[in-house]
Amino acid sequence: DAEVLWLIVGAPEETELLAGSKTKPDMSLIYPVDPKQLPKELVGVEWPPKS
Repeated sequence: DAEVLWLIVGAPEETELLAGSKTKPDMSLIYPVDPKQLPKELVGVEWPPKS
């Protein structure tokens, strides 16, 4: 009755996500909206800020 620890890992199977792939991945499958999109509270804010 030994204690067992499971590690379950998942990753996309799409070949276009593999390193060295000739085709560009369709990121809309992973990010339904632009990942750099600011929340509605920050509408009109310049991002990233220029220093």
